[in-house]
Amino acid sequence: MDKPPDHREIDRQKWHAERGDRIAERAHDRHTADIRQAEKATVEGGNHALRTVLLINGGAAVSVLAFIGGLVGKSDFRGVAGSLMRFAIGVAVAAGAFAAAYFTSYCDEKRLHSFGFFYDEPHTRENEEASWWGSWAKVAHIMAMALGLFSLILFVIGMIDVRRSVEKLTTIPQSTLPPKA
Repeated sequence: MDKPPDHREIDRQKWHAERGDRIAERAHDRHTADIRQAEKATVEGGNHALRTVLLINGGAAVSVLAFIGGLVGKSDFRGVAGSLMRFAIGVAVAAGAFAAAYFTSYCDEKRLHSFGFFYDEPHTRENEEASWWGSWAKVAHIMAMALGLFSLILFVIGMIDVRRSVEKLTTIPQSTLPPKA
C-alpha cells in the first residue's frame, strides 16, 4: 500500500526552495547595487581626471594668449605662438578622452545589465552579450587613458616650448616701432 505524503517533508522542501529563492534574490540585489556603484565611481573618477587635463591645457592656452598680448609690438612672439597650437590640440584630445570615458561607462552599464539572473548557483552569470560589451568597455577604457595621457604630454611639451621661446625672446629696438599717434 502507498504511504500517504508526509506533510512535514513537503513543508521542509518548500521551505528550502523558498529560502533558496530569497538567497538568489539577495544575490541579484547585490549585483544591482554593484552596478550602480560601479557606474557612479567610473563616471566620477574619469570625469575628474579628464577635467583636470582639460583645465590644464585650456588654462595654458589662455595664459599664452595673455602673454602674447603683452608682447605685441614689443618683441618677436612667433616662437611663443607655436606652443599655443599644442595646448589647443591638448584640449581637443582631452575632449576625445571625455567621449571615450563616457563610452566606457556606457559599455560597462550595458555589460552589467546583460548578466543573467538565476535561482541556482551562481545566481548571476555573464553571458555572450555581457562579454561582448565588456570587451568594448576595455577598449574604450584604454582609449580614454591613452588620450588623457596624450593630452597631458601635449601640455608638458607645450610648456617646454614656451620656456624655450621665452628664453629666445628678443626685444624689438625702439627705432623700428611705429610712432605713437
